Amino acid sequence: MGSIVDDEVDRAIVASTVDLARRMRLHLVAEGVENAESLEMLRQWGCDAVQGFFVSRPVPVDEVVPVVRALDAARV
Repeated sequence: MGSIVDDEVDRAIVASTVDLARRMRLHLVAEGVENAESLEMLRQWGCDAVQGFFVSRPVPVDEVVPVVRALDAARV
């Protein structure tokens, strides 16, 4: 898969998946978010949560809670 920002087919797949999850009242986590544009698209479509290098690089286990708290405070 490419990027939902650059690839119309990938954008259609992800948008329809988000729509399906919303209609089924499922909690949806988008993986592989690597840029602000993708994050904004997912927010606009109603995605519940995201993960990926744009949000945070992998961190040691003892840093997870502080990183999550900082992200939550920043409303990323």
